[in-house]
Amino acid sequence: MPEIAFDQFGGGLDRRSSQSIAAANILWTLKNAYITTGKKIRKRPCLTKIATLEAGTAGLKGAGGKLNTFYGQGTITHANPLFLANKVAHPTLAVDVAKAHFAEMFNGFLYASVEYTNGDVKHHYLDGTSPTHIADTNCPNSKQVKKLSQKIYAAAGADVRFCATSLPRNWTLALDAGTIAAGINASGSDTVTALGDFKGDLGVFFSDGTQLWDVDSDPSLNALKSTADSVGTIYAKSTQALAGDLIFLAKQGFRSLSLLALTNNLQENDVGSAIEAFRSEISDAADPQSVYYPGLGQLWCINGTRAYVYSFARSVKLSAWSIFDFAVTVDAAAVLSNELYLRSGNNVYKVDPAVFDDDGTIPLVEVEMYYQDNQAPGIEKQFFGFDGVVKGSPDIAFRYDPRDTSLITPFVPITADMRPGDLFPMELCATSVAPVFRHQANEEFQIDQLLLYYEKLGPV
Repeated sequence: MPEIAFDQFGGGLDRRSSQSIAAANILWTLKNAYITTGKKIRKRPCLTKIATLEAGTAGLKGAGGKLNTFYGQGTITHANPLFLANKVAHPTLAVDVAKAHFAEMFNGFLYASVEYTNGDVKHHYLDGTSPTHIADTNCPNSKQVKKLSQKIYAAAGADVRFCATSLPRNWTLALDAGTIAAGINASGSDTVTALGDFKGDLGVFFSDGTQLWDVDSDPSLNALKSTADSVGTIYAKSTQALAGDLIFLAKQGFRSLSLLALTNNLQENDVGSAIEAFRSEISDAADPQSVYYPGLGQLWCINGTRAYVYSFARSVKLSAWSIFDFAVTVDAAAVLSNELYLRSGNNVYKVDPAVFDDDGTIPLVEVEMYYQDNQAPGIEKQFFGFDGVVKGSPDIAFRYDPRDTSLITPFVPITADMRPGDLFPMELCATSVAPVFRHQANEEFQIDQLLLYYEKLGPV
């Protein structure tokens, strides 16, 4: 009896083809699960609530051994010692903090760019000086900020301004602080929309173009290194370094930058082409945030209740997308000591692979393959049964007509290693089938292998 085995799912979620195209290693649906380095399908890590913060703060940034939050008025102290509330008062108005766009340690103190409820954006350096606000009028007080070469770089319309070396309060010092005139080298829009770190160089993004600048503590050595005129981003917090590359969300979808060593030519690669079908879910007005989760070697781009997750491991040639959905809206994300934390309102959650529910809410895992014709397209087959290896207790069903995806067998429960003993019966005649898994239980879940057994009814 012929069989076909599915045990390598390294392609992950991929919507570039019609579901009727037979493809064994990619998935039509991969929700609330991801691809492991062993090319198996595993339930996503879940959320454990670790704190309900005192009201009045916003943002979440990992720095200085703490999860930092920000507030503008009064005095707030977090009872949980993992968190540090930082007062960053508006220099002239009595307003609260709405968002924290950037915060990193600089010479032992926190440098932050925060947005207030009235829409103003201000930079602060928490070195014990009062006020914390950067008073130098050459500081652009923008959302787009990056730390490189002992300087703070910030977008300033068509330019990028930078502070004096190791002096983040000084944006004026001659021959040290200054401006990168990025806009005059732009071929389209000349407004800087995002900044990124690409192998130690400064990535300067416009809505329709990207520049790479070699920056130095000596500004006379700053030089335009390369350009990519076809792609940029409008999402300031979507840029994220990953394995020596820089990934960002462009108008076309997720893209990465690479530099050809022999020609110094900056190239953009469509790392996100597999999930471009989902690009329209993110509006121009959205503020998605990308973060690297070291615990699983993943890039998460979080937009509201959904995360677009890229699992990457060069050693095993893994590059696979998946989608995680949450019952809460994520306002901010931060990494501290290799752990990923998510903030929703005043609640903060730790992302934990050893937990299988989101603070009492069990996520629904959905996995759906492409229609498989068992390398015999157009030939009807009698499917007798199936078995496989899973962890947990999912339900499985089979779609059996790619012309009408509503046609599906009843879901049946399966569990553990199904290979010993009799086959699970299928009793289905079709030219191709698409296996569908559903799982919603407070337990570990993983798909290691699925085998389908059949006989051909048409010509051999």
